[in-house]
This record gives sequence, C-alpha cells and structure tokens, in this order.
Amino acid sequence: MGLAFLPIEKLPLFIWGAILAGLGGFLALQEAWLSWPQLRAAGLLVVGIGVVAYDVSKRLQSSKTEDKEAS
Repeated sequence: MGLAFLPIEKLPLFIWGAILAGLGGFLALQEAWLSWPQLRAAGLLVVGIGVVAYDVSKRLQSSKTEDKEAS
C-alpha cells in the first residue's frame, strides 16, 4: 500500500536492477527447460545484474572523487 505513493522515477537504478534480476530469475525457473521464454528470462536476469553492477560502480567512483576533493 505504501509503495503506491512512491514516485517510480525517484527509485534508484540499483533498485530497478534488483527488481529486474529477481523477476528474471523467477521467470527462468518457471519456464520450460531450454525454451525461448527461459532464454529471455535469463537475459532479463543478466541485464538486471548488469544494471546493479553499473550503478554501484558509478556510485563508488563518484564517492571516491568526492573524497579526493574533500581532502
């Protein structure tokens, strides 16, 4: 109920990536073995993990540059 009032565009990118990865993993386990829908679900899982890795690496780089500027 509380999530309905949260603006979707305010969610960080790593949250969206985790949602994509979770959905892809769930769908990959539910589909028939070695079928096209399972391959698409596995692709969704890989994209979700990639989005999380990209966002976390960008956040780490920006925090390192902020630390250098502060000192």
